[in-house]
Amino acid sequence: MTADLRPLEALCAVRATERLELASELHDHVAHQVAAVTVLAKAAALTSADERVGASLRAIQEAGDEALRTARRLLEALGRDVPRK
Repeated sequence: MTADLRPLEALCAVRATERLELASELHDHVAHQVAAVTVLAKAAALTSADERVGASLRAIQEAGDEALRTARRLLEALGRDVPRK
């Protein structure tokens, strides 16, 4: 490796690490909020006497669960791109 490439590679590694940290913070915040929504939707669906309302609430819960799974997969994918020391 030439000396000219080392600073560029170091900069790329720092940027990748910063992106992962930001993604992790965003994931933590959004995941907390989405998890709260899905728990509330599930609780409401279990107590609703109206089947249409219950079905809508279950759909909200399923969408939230899928959003959480997607966020986890994206964060894991970002983590694979960060060089390890």
